[in-house]
Amino acid sequence: MYSELRFLAAMLPVILFSLAVAPLSGQSDSPASVIIGPVFKGCENAPAEQVDICCQRKMLESIYRNIRYPRQAREEGDQGTLVVQFTITKTGETANIEVIKSISHSCKDEVIRVVKELPRWIPATVDGEPVDAVVSLPVEYRLDGVPLKKRQQIAEASFDWNSLQGIVLQRVIVTAYAATR
Repeated sequence: MYSELRFLAAMLPVILFSLAVAPLSGQSDSPASVIIGPVFKGCENAPAEQVDICCQRKMLESIYRNIRYPRQAREEGDQGTLVVQFTITKTGETANIEVIKSISHSCKDEVIRVVKELPRWIPATVDGEPVDAVVSLPVEYRLDGVPLKKRQQIAEASFDWNSLQGIVLQRVIVTAYAATR
């Protein structure tokens, strides 16, 4: 039985797109450089002070429209935070998709699928030249009313959140009702 999905946006601090993008493939972060983070399509004409908000909103809309809580993960009680890292290339494509923290194969496969389906971005630039930008996206899978198992609690507590590279996007939360057997 397919359970109803509920999607929530977490209210966590976000490193915004237009802030200095630290690991932009081989680029210097000298004070004279003008660094502009990647821009989600449809936000390029937004007022400068609204670009970050627009990018977050449009990216989250795209993800929430496509992401699912895999049936196998629900049936097995898989929960926790998965982190996917990818590059927005000089041409605006998503590449080098790698899950650096996983909770299950089915959730990992689902997040990779959704990142691959993201629309092309307007690439980040340094002094007007397109550059690659590394992006980290936390995706939290939660079963409504089901507490984390001990091993899941340990995995959550032991992850080094300071190890995330590049632009760290707002956490995506995918909640579903536990599968009934």
